[in-house]
Amino acid sequence: MGNRFLEDEDEEFRPPEFHRDEDLDETGVSQVLVEQFVNYRLRYLLKVEAEVDRGQPLDDGEIEILSRVVKRAHDFKDFVHEFPEYEELVAKMINLVDEITDKALVNARRES
Repeated sequence: MGNRFLEDEDEEFRPPEFHRDEDLDETGVSQVLVEQFVNYRLRYLLKVEAEVDRGQPLDDGEIEILSRVVKRAHDFKDFVHEFPEYEELVAKMINLVDEITDKALVNARRES
């Protein structure tokens, strides 16, 4: 499968902290951050899901990216707590990663 879906990303990404003296629209910033995460990662997850549905296992690079996706989703816990409309969406992405890894594990066992 290779790393053809590997995207450059900042592994040290942290959502910005909001300070009382900043005049930011917290809702808008939160929405943009979550939507960017979903838009960029959901496409990747759906492509990987299609591959494991065809019986392919995950390679090391894909496993690493899936780990980053879950970590990034967990980084948004403060946002989804404050903006519950995103909670279900982020939870579904984590669930999709879980489904992908379960299918990939079955595929890898079959190959062994």
